[in-house]
Amino acid sequence: MTAHGSGNLYDFWGKVVNRLRSAVAHPFQLDADLHRIDDNPMDKAVREAVTNTLVHADYFIRRGTVIIQYYDRIVLSNPGSLRLSSEEVMQGGISDTRNPTLMKMFNLIGIGEKAGSGFDVMREGCLFAGTAAPELEVFDDPGRVQLTLYPRKIAGDSMIAGFALGLSEGLSVEETLKKASAISAAAALREETGFFVKEDMEKIYPQVEIEKIG
Repeated sequence: MTAHGSGNLYDFWGKVVNRLRSAVAHPFQLDADLHRIDDNPMDKAVREAVTNTLVHADYFIRRGTVIIQYYDRIVLSNPGSLRLSSEEVMQGGISDTRNPTLMKMFNLIGIGEKAGSGFDVMREGCLFAGTAAPELEVFDDPGRVQLTLYPRKIAGDSMIAGFALGLSEGLSVEETLKKASAISAAAALREETGFFVKEDMEKIYPQVEIEKIG
């Protein structure tokens, strides 16, 4: 993806986010006042991913930020190594922003979550869309961080998302299987939209029984 602009970072951010919006499914939804809902948690996840890629980039390294949109995923990579461990980033709650001034700028105009919560926002977006959890990879020589986000549902993703959620919550194997099965079944009920509804999952969950064989 190439986004040409004025050279202004916010201008670049806006152009990229608008292009990536096409990767997100937008089922017809109305709010309590019967107004169309055009924004959902996956839109928020995409914005957060782009923001994080820009504010954590090392702009003193020649190789720039690269964002590629595929059919089933968005891959974002930026120069510079992580300032925290991968585990700390994915767990959330801790922040060590490489460019705090950029982060403050985005926060002042209502972009970006509170420090240390970005991965949670992306994980919630994937869960809402019934897709696999976001993936984080770190490369050395030269240092580079790559984030992969799955904005659109494909077969089997809701079950994978359920497993990822259960494991991230520290659930037992049995409870993780129950949650993954409930999320998969809830997604099947809304197959025409590509989304699962939390209320559906909560109704199905108590009915799921896991039986050990052997």
